[in-house]
Amino acid sequence: MSSTIAPQRNSTSSRTSKVSQLLTEKALQEKPWKYTGYRRFAQFVASDTDFCVIRRFDVLSARVILTLQDRLCQLEERLEELDQKYSRIEAKDVNNGSIRDELPDRALLIEEIYEKLAKYS
Repeated sequence: MSSTIAPQRNSTSSRTSKVSQLLTEKALQEKPWKYTGYRRFAQFVASDTDFCVIRRFDVLSARVILTLQDRLCQLEERLEELDQKYSRIEAKDVNNGSIRDELPDRALLIEEIYEKLAKYS
């Protein structure tokens, strides 16, 4: 005796398509990878905290964070150098108190810092 299992479908399906979409137990056993796969496995893993064992990749995460941290430190140093450069007495008069009138090189650097900082955070 073969039982049938109805796959998930949207509510706008017609009765005709319902019948053609019925899945037999035999088909499910022959090709479980097609009809269940990671979607069902993920549902099972998420169904109870005892099942939800997920690798955290601690060492890889730490390495990536430390790399981003180092890159941000380098960018911070470059920004400090630019701030000092534009604050010198002999430097061209620029308004270092205005973000709207930011110099292109410093604006690009701040944009790069923003992108890295967003990833880091």
